[in-house]
Amino acid sequence: MMASGQGRHAPGVASDTTGQQVAVRVESLHAGYGESYVLHNVTFRVRPGEIFAILGKNGMGKSTLLKAMMGFLSRREGHIELLGFDVTRWLPYQITRHGVGYVPQERAIFQDLLVEENLRLAVVGRPRWKERLDVVARWFPAVALRRRQRAGTLSGGEQKMLLMARALLAEPRLLLVDEISEGLQPAIIDRLREILAEERQRADLTIILVEQNVRFALGLADRYAVLKSGRIVDSGEASPEARTRVERHLAAF
Repeated sequence: MMASGQGRHAPGVASDTTGQQVAVRVESLHAGYGESYVLHNVTFRVRPGEIFAILGKNGMGKSTLLKAMMGFLSRREGHIELLGFDVTRWLPYQITRHGVGYVPQERAIFQDLLVEENLRLAVVGRPRWKERLDVVARWFPAVALRRRQRAGTLSGGEQKMLLMARALLAEPRLLLVDEISEGLQPAIIDRLREILAEERQRADLTIILVEQNVRFALGLADRYAVLKSGRIVDSGEASPEARTRVERHLAAF
Protein backbone atom coordinates (compact mmCIF):
# COMPACT_ATOMS: atom_id res chain seq x y z
CA MET A 1 0.00 0.00 0.00
CA MET A 2 1.01 3.59 -0.54
CA ALA A 3 1.67 6.12 2.17
CA SER A 4 2.17 9.89 2.22
CA GLY A 5 1.09 10.24 -1.40
CA GLN A 6 3.94 8.25 -2.91
CA GLY A 7 4.02 4.96 -4.76
CA ARG A 8 2.44 3.35 -7.76
CA HIS A 9 -0.98 4.25 -9.12
CA ALA A 10 -3.80 2.06 -7.78
CA PRO A 11 -6.71 0.88 -9.92
CA GLY A 12 -9.46 2.67 -7.96
CA VAL A 13 -10.68 -0.30 -5.94
CA ALA A 14 -9.13 -2.92 -3.71
CA SER A 15 -10.28 -6.28 -2.40
CA ASP A 16 -10.89 -7.39 1.17
CA THR A 17 -9.92 -10.72 2.69
CA THR A 18 -13.00 -12.39 1.17
CA GLY A 19 -12.08 -11.20 -2.33
CA GLN A 20 -14.92 -8.66 -2.47
CA GLN A 21 -14.08 -5.33 -4.08
CA VAL A 22 -14.09 -2.24 -1.87
CA ALA A 23 -13.87 1.45 -2.80
CA VAL A 24 -13.61 2.63 0.82
CA ARG A 25 -12.01 0.86 3.75
CA VAL A 26 -11.94 2.49 7.19
CA GLU A 27 -10.31 0.38 9.91
CA SER A 28 -10.18 1.08 13.66
CA LEU A 29 -10.27 4.84 13.13
CA HIS A 30 -9.78 7.15 16.10
CA ALA A 31 -9.82 10.86 15.26
CA GLY A 32 -10.70 14.21 16.76
CA TYR A 33 -9.45 17.69 17.54
CA GLY A 34 -6.36 18.48 19.60
CA GLU A 35 -6.09 15.99 22.43
CA SER A 36 -9.77 15.01 22.27
CA TYR A 37 -10.95 12.05 20.24
CA VAL A 38 -14.42 12.23 18.70
CA LEU A 39 -14.29 8.96 16.74
CA HIS A 40 -13.59 5.67 18.48
CA ASN A 41 -12.66 2.49 16.64
CA VAL A 42 -14.80 3.23 13.57
CA THR A 43 -14.66 0.44 10.97
CA PHE A 44 -16.67 0.05 7.77
CA ARG A 45 -16.32 -0.77 4.05
CA VAL A 46 -18.10 0.58 0.99
CA ARG A 47 -18.30 -1.27 -2.32
CA PRO A 48 -17.68 0.41 -5.71
CA GLY A 49 -20.82 2.12 -7.03
CA GLU A 50 -22.56 1.82 -3.67
CA ILE A 51 -24.37 4.57 -1.76
CA PHE A 52 -23.58 4.25 1.93
CA ALA A 53 -25.44 6.39 4.50
CA ILE A 54 -23.91 7.43 7.82
CA LEU A 55 -26.73 8.49 10.12
CA GLY A 56 -26.85 10.15 13.52
CA LYS A 57 -27.87 13.27 15.37
CA ASN A 58 -25.73 16.40 15.74
CA GLY A 59 -22.54 16.01 17.73
CA MET A 60 -22.18 12.26 17.14
CA GLY A 61 -19.07 12.48 14.94
CA LYS A 62 -20.49 12.28 11.40
CA SER A 63 -18.81 15.43 10.04
CA THR A 64 -15.62 14.59 11.93
CA LEU A 65 -15.56 11.24 10.13
CA LEU A 66 -15.71 12.86 6.68
CA LYS A 67 -13.08 15.44 7.65
CA ALA A 68 -10.79 12.65 8.83
CA MET A 69 -11.33 10.76 5.57
CA MET A 70 -10.53 13.93 3.57
CA GLY A 71 -7.28 14.56 5.47
CA PHE A 72 -8.39 17.68 7.36
CA LEU A 73 -7.66 16.02 10.71
CA SER A 74 -4.03 14.98 10.99
CA ARG A 75 -4.02 13.41 14.45
CA ARG A 76 -5.49 9.93 14.12
CA GLU A 77 -5.08 6.24 14.71
CA GLY A 78 -6.28 3.59 12.32
CA HIS A 79 -6.31 3.17 8.58
CA ILE A 80 -8.18 4.89 5.72
CA GLU A 81 -8.14 3.56 2.17
CA LEU A 82 -10.01 5.35 -0.63
CA LEU A 83 -10.22 4.10 -4.22
CA GLY A 84 -7.35 1.69 -3.69
CA PHE A 85 -5.00 4.22 -2.06
CA ASP A 86 -3.87 4.28 1.54
CA VAL A 87 -4.66 7.95 2.31
CA THR A 88 -4.20 7.74 6.06
CA ARG A 89 -1.50 10.42 6.05
CA TRP A 90 -2.38 12.26 2.85
CA LEU A 91 -3.25 15.94 2.65
CA PRO A 92 -6.66 17.04 1.31
CA TYR A 93 -5.33 18.17 -2.08
CA GLN A 94 -3.68 14.77 -2.63
CA ILE A 95 -6.95 12.98 -1.88
CA THR A 96 -8.92 15.28 -4.19
CA ARG A 97 -6.46 14.72 -7.04
CA HIS A 98 -7.14 11.00 -6.91
CA GLY A 99 -10.86 11.25 -7.65
CA VAL A 100 -12.49 12.07 -4.32
CA GLY A 101 -15.11 14.84 -4.18
CA TYR A 102 -16.31 16.48 -0.97
CA VAL A 103 -19.45 18.51 -0.27
CA PRO A 104 -18.97 19.97 3.23
CA GLN A 105 -21.77 20.91 5.60
CA GLU A 106 -20.44 24.45 5.70
CA ARG A 107 -21.16 26.57 2.63
CA ALA A 108 -17.57 26.50 1.42
CA ILE A 109 -17.98 28.66 -1.66
CA PHE A 110 -16.02 31.72 -2.72
CA GLN A 111 -18.54 34.38 -1.77
CA ASP A 112 -16.99 37.22 -3.78
CA LEU A 113 -16.57 35.21 -6.98
CA LEU A 114 -19.31 34.78 -9.55
CA VAL A 115 -21.30 31.56 -9.58
CA GLU A 116 -19.66 30.71 -12.92
CA GLU A 117 -16.19 31.31 -11.46
CA ASN A 118 -16.97 28.95 -8.56
CA LEU A 119 -18.06 26.30 -11.04
CA ARG A 120 -14.99 26.77 -13.26
CA LEU A 121 -12.78 25.79 -10.31
CA ALA A 122 -14.07 22.24 -10.76
CA VAL A 123 -13.05 21.99 -14.42
CA VAL A 124 -9.70 23.80 -14.51
CA GLY A 125 -7.65 22.47 -17.41
CA ARG A 126 -10.60 20.61 -18.93
CA PRO A 127 -11.80 21.60 -22.41
CA ARG A 128 -15.50 20.82 -22.00
CA TRP A 129 -16.67 23.89 -20.06
CA LYS A 130 -19.73 24.64 -22.24
CA GLU A 131 -20.82 21.03 -22.15
CA ARG A 132 -20.40 20.88 -18.39
CA LEU A 133 -22.31 24.13 -17.92
CA ASP A 134 -25.19 22.58 -19.85
CA VAL A 135 -25.11 19.71 -17.35
CA VAL A 136 -25.39 22.18 -14.45
CA ALA A 137 -28.40 23.77 -16.17
CA ARG A 138 -30.05 20.35 -16.32
CA TRP A 139 -29.25 19.58 -12.69
CA PHE A 140 -29.95 22.97 -11.15
CA PRO A 141 -31.56 25.49 -13.54
CA ALA A 142 -31.62 28.21 -10.85
CA VAL A 143 -27.84 28.00 -10.40
CA ALA A 144 -27.17 28.19 -14.14
CA LEU A 145 -29.47 31.19 -14.51
CA ARG A 146 -27.46 33.02 -11.83
CA ARG A 147 -24.03 32.20 -13.21
CA ARG A 148 -23.13 35.91 -13.59
CA GLN A 149 -24.21 36.65 -10.02
CA ARG A 150 -21.88 36.80 -7.00
CA ALA A 151 -22.06 33.48 -5.19
CA GLY A 152 -22.47 35.16 -1.81
CA THR A 153 -25.78 36.66 -2.90
CA LEU A 154 -27.41 33.27 -3.50
CA SER A 155 -29.93 31.94 -1.03
CA GLY A 156 -28.84 29.21 1.38
CA GLY A 157 -30.47 26.51 -0.71
CA GLU A 158 -28.91 27.83 -3.91
CA GLN A 159 -25.47 27.86 -2.27
CA LYS A 160 -25.90 24.19 -1.39
CA MET A 161 -26.89 23.44 -4.97
CA LEU A 162 -23.77 25.30 -6.13
CA LEU A 163 -21.61 23.19 -3.80
CA MET A 164 -23.13 19.99 -5.15
CA ALA A 165 -22.82 21.12 -8.77
CA ARG A 166 -19.17 22.07 -8.29
CA ALA A 167 -18.35 18.71 -6.72
CA LEU A 168 -20.10 16.72 -9.47
CA LEU A 169 -18.57 18.79 -12.27
CA ALA A 170 -15.14 17.50 -11.21
CA GLU A 171 -16.42 13.99 -12.13
CA PRO A 172 -15.22 12.24 -8.96
CA ARG A 173 -15.22 8.49 -8.55
CA LEU A 174 -16.02 8.82 -4.84
CA LEU A 175 -18.22 11.58 -3.39
CA LEU A 176 -18.47 12.43 0.32
CA VAL A 177 -21.60 14.48 1.09
CA ASP A 178 -22.18 16.11 4.49
CA GLU A 179 -25.77 17.01 5.52
CA ILE A 180 -26.78 18.29 2.08
CA SER A 181 -30.51 18.12 2.86
CA GLU A 182 -30.33 20.27 6.01
CA GLY A 183 -32.62 23.31 5.73
CA LEU A 184 -33.71 22.57 2.16
CA GLN A 185 -37.26 22.54 0.85
CA PRO A 186 -38.74 19.09 0.12
CA ALA A 187 -38.79 19.73 -3.64
CA ILE A 188 -35.05 20.50 -3.66
CA ILE A 189 -34.34 17.42 -1.54
CA ASP A 190 -36.27 15.29 -4.03
CA ARG A 191 -34.24 16.78 -6.90
CA LEU A 192 -30.97 16.07 -5.08
CA ARG A 193 -32.08 12.48 -4.61
CA GLU A 194 -32.74 12.16 -8.35
CA ILE A 195 -29.38 13.72 -9.31
CA LEU A 196 -27.34 11.53 -6.98
CA ALA A 197 -29.16 8.41 -8.16
CA GLU A 198 -28.61 9.38 -11.81
CA GLU A 199 -24.91 10.09 -11.32
CA ARG A 200 -24.38 6.82 -9.46
CA GLN A 201 -25.99 4.99 -12.36
CA ARG A 202 -24.25 6.98 -15.11
CA ALA A 203 -20.72 7.05 -13.73
CA ASP A 204 -20.71 4.12 -11.28
CA LEU A 205 -20.15 6.79 -8.62
CA THR A 206 -19.55 5.66 -5.05
CA ILE A 207 -21.25 7.95 -2.51
CA ILE A 208 -20.96 8.30 1.25
CA LEU A 209 -23.91 10.29 2.50
CA VAL A 210 -23.80 11.78 6.03
CA GLU A 211 -27.32 12.69 7.12
CA GLN A 212 -29.86 13.19 9.88
CA ASN A 213 -32.69 12.99 7.35
CA VAL A 214 -33.40 9.27 7.59
CA ARG A 215 -36.05 9.21 4.87
CA PHE A 216 -33.81 10.97 2.36
CA ALA A 217 -30.72 8.92 3.18
CA LEU A 218 -32.31 5.48 3.25
CA GLY A 219 -34.33 6.32 0.14
CA LEU A 220 -31.00 6.53 -1.69
CA ALA A 221 -28.64 4.23 0.18
CA ASP A 222 -27.87 0.56 -0.32
CA ARG A 223 -26.52 0.21 3.22
CA TYR A 224 -26.16 2.36 6.30
CA ALA A 225 -24.38 2.78 9.62
CA VAL A 226 -25.51 4.71 12.71
CA LEU A 227 -22.99 6.78 14.67
CA LYS A 228 -23.57 7.45 18.36
CA SER A 229 -20.93 9.24 20.43
CA GLY A 230 -18.32 8.51 17.78
CA ARG A 231 -18.99 4.80 17.56
CA ILE A 232 -20.93 2.72 15.05
CA VAL A 233 -23.82 1.20 16.99
CA ASP A 234 -25.85 -0.27 14.12
CA SER A 235 -25.42 -1.07 10.43
CA GLY A 236 -27.09 -3.05 7.71
CA GLU A 237 -28.99 -3.03 4.43
CA ALA A 238 -31.31 -0.08 3.74
CA SER A 239 -34.96 -1.20 3.98
CA PRO A 240 -38.28 -0.10 5.48
CA GLU A 241 -37.44 -2.13 8.58
CA ALA A 242 -34.06 -0.41 8.79
CA ARG A 243 -35.74 3.01 8.73
CA THR A 244 -37.80 2.10 11.81
CA ARG A 245 -34.71 0.79 13.59
CA VAL A 246 -32.62 3.87 12.74
CA GLU A 247 -35.36 6.26 13.84
CA ARG A 248 -35.48 4.44 17.19
CA HIS A 249 -31.72 4.89 17.55
CA LEU A 250 -31.97 8.60 16.84
CA ALA A 251 -34.92 9.08 19.19
CA ALA A 252 -32.99 7.35 21.98
CA PHE A 253 -30.03 9.76 21.84
